[in-house]
Amino acid sequence: MLTDGLPRGTMDALGENFLYVMRSVHCADCANQQQQLATLSIDPVDLGESPMISGATITPDTIGLEEGSEVTASATITTSLTVLGVGFAALLDSSPDPVVGGGILLLDDGQNGDAIAGDGIYTAAGIIHSMLEAQEGDAGPRTVRIAAEVADADGRRHATALDIGTLTIQAGLSH
Repeated sequence: MLTDGLPRGTMDALGENFLYVMRSVHCADCANQQQQLATLSIDPVDLGESPMISGATITPDTIGLEEGSEVTASATITTSLTVLGVGFAALLDSSPDPVVGGGILLLDDGQNGDAIAGDGIYTAAGIIHSMLEAQEGDAGPRTVRIAAEVADADGRRHATALDIGTLTIQAGLSH
């Protein structure tokens, strides 16, 4: 579910709430990687301090192989806290697919497809399939996930991730 997995995790009897240890610093050469406790709730009744994601879209829902076309992702983020980031991931077999929008951030800055800065709608245009290295079976569906992370006044972080639909990678599709 997460990049770090769920190391040293435990769950409740219903398998809906998890407590685990996550790294807060990602450094392959660090001797002392910082770790912190984190919780994960699947379909919580109340989001608490976590941001609300709504109106999320991926347009169009099909993209061509090897930069053949592009899509735009957009989502409304509702929170009273400081937004640290809003990200896009195309998941292939439950893992982020680096050849489809790897590392894309959605911004609310009035640029790159975002209509109005500061309106709570975060957007990223120009998301493409970019061949990093030849992969077997690049064509096909990906699950699109939008994730938003916020920080409260005490520096505690809260996040929400929402699978918003399917993006299909298709051979022969062009601009």
